[in-house]
This record gives sequence, C-alpha cells and structure tokens, in this order.
Amino acid sequence: MSGKTGRKSRDEQLCLDGSHPVFPRLLDDDERTSLANLASMISYHLQEMLYQQGTPILGLYFICTGLAKVARRTLQGKSRLIALVSDGGVPPYLFSRGGHITYCAALKPTQVAFIERAAFRGWLERHPKAALSLLERVSNEVGEAWTEWTRGEYYMGVAQKLACRLLETARRFGLPQASGGVLIDLPLTHQDWADWIGHSRERTNDVFCDWQRRGIVALKRHQVLILREDLLHKWASE
Repeated sequence: MSGKTGRKSRDEQLCLDGSHPVFPRLLDDDERTSLANLASMISYHLQEMLYQQGTPILGLYFICTGLAKVARRTLQGKSRLIALVSDGGVPPYLFSRGGHITYCAALKPTQVAFIERAAFRGWLERHPKAALSLLERVSNEVGEAWTEWTRGEYYMGVAQKLACRLLETARRFGLPQASGGVLIDLPLTHQDWADWIGHSRERTNDVFCDWQRRGIVALKRHQVLILREDLLHKWASE
C-alpha cells in the first residue's frame, strides 16, 4: 500500500460520520469513534495507485476528499474504466476472494481513510446495523449494474454509450455555467472516456469532434462543456 500516512484529525474523521453513504445515520457516537479509531489517514498524489490489480485485498478505502478511478486491465493489455469514486465513496470488492480484480488510481490529490480488512470485518460483526447497511449498498450496486445490463448499454453504439456516460457524469460532477451549459471539469482524457465506454480512442474522438461541430459540446483539455443536454438525451435514448 502506497501513499503518505498521517495522523487523524477530528475533521478528517468526519468522512466516517453518520452522513457517510455507507452508514446513513445508523451509527451512534461510540460506534463512529470506534470505527474512526481503526482508520489510518493516507494522502495520495495525482496518478498514485491506491492498489494494483492482482494484489491482495488489504482493507477498505474510504475516499474522504479527492477523486479516484477504478479500472481493469484485460489480458490484451487494454484498460476498462469501471467507476469514478469521489468524496464519501468506497471502491468495491472488500470481501472478494483472491486479489483485487481492478486497480484504483487517484485522479487528483486524494485523502483516504484506510481500515485493515480483518479489523473492519471484526467491527462489522460487533455492529450488525452497519453490516446490514453495507449489505444494502452492495445490493443496490448489483441492482444498478443489472439495470444497466437490461437496458441494453452493452449493445449500444459509441455515440449512445458516450451520451449516457456524459449525462451521468454531469449529474454527479457537473457545474452549471452562468453563460449556459453544464461543465464537466475532471482530469479525464479522451482515452479515459474511450476506456469507460469500451471503444477505441479513435472512434470516441470522432464522436466528440462531430458533437463539437454541431454545437452539442465544447472541448478544452480535460473539460467537456455540455451545450445541448437535450440532444444528448436524444442520443442516449435512441
């Protein structure tokens, strides 16, 4: 495990309080304190790995501040972006058998509360309410993945997949602009977008360039400004 470890402050422990999405208002003060006492605060720099694909699963990573990507490398050496994990998020597969089936890298300076696997599992056994909350979260994520499958995303074309990803990313991270449109300002390259939708960079670039010519989006380095959200919804629903 890389990163720089530091002492926990009370403010840093707040990422484990009752507002955390994994434990929505289920923990009392003693439970929050006992969980926070298990955590080590770790700082990761841009592009630094939280964990590598194939390495043993050592514990749980609570993303307190920052942004990380979860991705998987194929046997052909290609990468597939699985998810973006931001404030309050938890990369998956804590209790998967074997090693990590993905890797996780910081996309910006990221502060993580790390809890060793055995310690967290023991804590869950002593706090069944929290275990049920975690089970509910995992069930919801499985349900969302099933919904994604049944709606046919795996059979969509490049433009339709990209439209869906842009709209979802805008919903989570978008910044409405006074001059109009929604800005996605994340350290994602066109290769990252291509990896995320499972297509080549060339085909993904072709769609981006076509949409820019039509005035649907405006592109600048790692920024995507959505100018015609209505047309993206149309692409996504076709």
